[in-house]
Amino acid sequence: MMNLSQVIVSGCVAAVFGIIVECLRKKVWISKTQGWTILLITIALWNVGAYFFNKSSTESEIITSIESAIKKVPHFGVIEEYEPQTYTHLKNKMIAIAKQHFSEQEMIDAIQPEMLKIHRKRMQSATNSWVVEVMRLNIEQIEKIQRINPDKCFKFLFPEVKGGINPLKYLSQDLLKRRVEKDIEMMRSSYSTNRHVITEKEKDKAKENIQLVARFLHVKYGDDLKILDQPIKGLGKENIACQLVKTMWEKVISFPEEEAAGLTRLILSTE
Repeated sequence: MMNLSQVIVSGCVAAVFGIIVECLRKKVWISKTQGWTILLITIALWNVGAYFFNKSSTESEIITSIESAIKKVPHFGVIEEYEPQTYTHLKNKMIAIAKQHFSEQEMIDAIQPEMLKIHRKRMQSATNSWVVEVMRLNIEQIEKIQRINPDKCFKFLFPEVKGGINPLKYLSQDLLKRRVEKDIEMMRSSYSTNRHVITEKEKDKAKENIQLVARFLHVKYGDDLKILDQPIKGLGKENIACQLVKTMWEKVISFPEEEAAGLTRLILSTE
């Protein structure tokens, strides 16, 4: 049984993928219908132990369990250090959700927006090198699972089609440790005196580059690009779907670091 702190770490590790969903749709960077769903945050509470959330748990047990768990998660430590009000809000929301004895999916749906909002915001101000490094590790995650089983990779990327997976079963402790460490460095850089400030020049260049990525994917994948808009079309083409997402991010980070970071910020922005 996975303990709650492991579950929260898992969610933080996966969160950055989820922020791609609405952002790419709004950018209309492939076509007018390219709204695609990569809700990896669903793994956040996939194997939550019943101990914390079953109906027999008392209110004090739930509060103690939540507080103890988030204290062990580095992401929350950074948030508490720099944004204590946000930290308190997240803690109280998790306690409130646990008290309602939601199903795992209901808990996921309730927590997901908060985690995605934090990752999106921090990536906008993080320094170029850490933005690119986080995305590089995202690619490594996909690659590892794809190598083990393309079907598992498809579920990892598109859980709404065939159900998700618990990545802790497929990713090494070393990779997870590195990912958490990179996430923390990325977040800290976004709060530092050297934090990044987006310029109009960066935005304009990113808009040019996003069109290059779109054309590149269209030439390489043709009609299979529709999988991003309609993941169900990936059934029977699980390996292609997985490769498509991986290829997109590989193309993004192939640009010079400054441009790669700018393009990533554009994709993940809320504008």
